[in-house]
This record gives sequence, C-alpha cells and structure tokens, in this order.
Amino acid sequence: MTATPKRDETADAYAYFGDPLLEYSFAQGIDDGFLAPYRVLRNGLSADPHGWAPRSGQTDLRGCRGW
Repeated sequence: MTATPKRDETADAYAYFGDPLLEYSFAQGIDDGFLAPYRVLRNGLSADPHGWAPRSGQTDLRGCRGW
C-alpha cells in the first residue's frame, strides 16, 4: 500500500484495503540489500542549542542587556 484514504470514514486502512498480502520488515529490506541501515545523529541547529542569556551588565551580539 502506498496511499492512505483521506476521508475520515475510510481512515482505517485495514478496513478499507483488507489484511496485508505481504509484510516486509525494515530489517529484511536491509538484509536483502534494498534498504540501507542508518544511524541517528543528534545535532543542534544553532551554535548554542541550550541557549545563552547575558548576565547582569552584559550584552549579547544584538546589544540586548541581561537583567
């Protein structure tokens, strides 16, 4: 199955299409050479993903002062 019905009354794919004729796992696809294994690497999108706030008396790059 490559598509999912859009209507709410047919949102149950099993009821709409019936039982699957074939189940093919991700691991089997890797073993057969059709899929590639992957590794999740978590990276922050900013230079400082945890955030930075200026201390009292300091300013950030935009000139905003700390409390």
